[in-house]
Amino acid sequence: MCRLIRLKKRSSKPVPDRYLRSICSALQALFPHFFCPDNLSGQLRLDSRQVQSGDLFIALQGSQLDGRRFIPAAIEQGAALVLVESDQDLCSFEPAVGDDGLVNNKQAVVVELTDLRRRLGQWLFEASNINDPRFTLIGVTGTNGKTSVSHYLAQLLESLHKQTAVIGTVGIGALDSLKTATHTTPDLISLHQTLDQLFQQDFYHQAMEVSSHALDQQRTAGVPFTAAVFTNLSRDHLDYHGSMQAYGEAKLKLFQQPGLPLAVVNLDDDFAEQIVQKHSAEQCLTYSLSDSAADLYCQQITATTEGFQLQLAGRWGEHQLDLPLLGQFNIANVLSALLTLLGLGFDLQALYQSVSQLKPVPGRMQLVTTAQAEDRKVDQAQDSGLLQAPKVVVDYAHTPDALDNALRAVREHLQGRLWCVFGCGGDRDRGKRPLMAQAAEKLADCVVVTSDNPRTEDPQQIITDTCRGLSNPAVLVEVDRQLAIQQTLLLANADDVVLLAGKGHEAYQEIGTERFDFDDVEQAKQAQLLYLEQAQKNNSQGEAK
Repeated sequence: MCRLIRLKKRSSKPVPDRYLRSICSALQALFPHFFCPDNLSGQLRLDSRQVQSGDLFIALQGSQLDGRRFIPAAIEQGAALVLVESDQDLCSFEPAVGDDGLVNNKQAVVVELTDLRRRLGQWLFEASNINDPRFTLIGVTGTNGKTSVSHYLAQLLESLHKQTAVIGTVGIGALDSLKTATHTTPDLISLHQTLDQLFQQDFYHQAMEVSSHALDQQRTAGVPFTAAVFTNLSRDHLDYHGSMQAYGEAKLKLFQQPGLPLAVVNLDDDFAEQIVQKHSAEQCLTYSLSDSAADLYCQQITATTEGFQLQLAGRWGEHQLDLPLLGQFNIANVLSALLTLLGLGFDLQALYQSVSQLKPVPGRMQLVTTAQAEDRKVDQAQDSGLLQAPKVVVDYAHTPDALDNALRAVREHLQGRLWCVFGCGGDRDRGKRPLMAQAAEKLADCVVVTSDNPRTEDPQQIITDTCRGLSNPAVLVEVDRQLAIQQTLLLANADDVVLLAGKGHEAYQEIGTERFDFDDVEQAKQAQLLYLEQAQKNNSQGEAK
């Protein structure tokens, strides 16, 4: 495939797609004999199965599959131009070879290129609308906290009247209208197109989660980050990276991009020193929960029933803030978002005022209170202002470690007892079931075991497996998750807190092979209303006596 074959005469037909035009112009500069095929009129494709007539197929070497193996199939399906990741720059004209090994009459221009991902990213950027001084893109990387930090950045920017989109695990777009995402960070082509489309919809400010896989695979090549944020680094994804050193080096790439204006680093993490020493940003700012060497840090942290009171200090002076979020990890997440926007020059007072209005990421330590339940206004005559239902915290925790962390975080804000309602998913890791029970029993005052997503397993058998981890099997067991939530609220006291763990933002429950509508937050609100109605009845009966 490396030999140079005589090419047809140049095409004078204009290429319709601006991304294709940018690529063709770059290739013409590299290869004087290169021409854009007459039939180049389709889309950019990374998957040969999606190739249609007139498309450009990009053959990259992946961690599991080598795209170069599928070049004949792509040409067979009508690819007009093929870019190939290679160790040399070469342009040729290739026929397609069918499954029978015979050459047919379908042909394509094939261009081999070194450093293809970097080059492709640059060409896509040059053709994009995001090549605009109004564009602000904040990349967030780290083992934990990427989603939360991205959401807090978007909320703070929106409070400053900056229309902002997010790209990440929970979805893509405005916070109130997210579209489902298949990856934390999209592939190289999809990412550039997504950034461009959002910009054309007037999302001049965007916050994006950047995974270590994406950085290692150069999925962000050519993406013009305005700021890069590091949250933390802990053991994860070693099946892919092989070692913590390689994992850290992948994260570091985000901070070594030429021309990066701002790096924001969590000084409390051991890996911070590596970034501070090796970054190539024009400015590097640090934050900490306690270290006064940081540009922004906490002098004092006081837990309240619904969040924290913070005394902040550092480069921008001392300020007191009320933070309506649970868990100290959320303090760090908010500090990173605050510091990023301060570093980009946004107004300090306006930002600090907006912190008190922050909301959690859906299903991530999401506090559901009586006030939210009362918003349902089921009974207008009910004077429930004098009554209070137990608070509920909805969290996605579905591993033993995550459940342990969530329970510890809730306990910081506790006045009464801590209840834990959880289950384990069917057709998934059976070994973690007793470990989940151990974590719940160790840290909660009252444990309720119920169903999560049983899928095709028997829900009762899942609960039996789970309860084997309990030293005291005298816990409340209710297979029906809705009933379990309601019964727990009715048994709890007003100053208790119920952690509803496992499903988080999911709006469904998988039973058998079907998905049924089920939202833990909505179920919690309904259960709180039942509690208030029951409390009002009890009060009325007491007054009658």
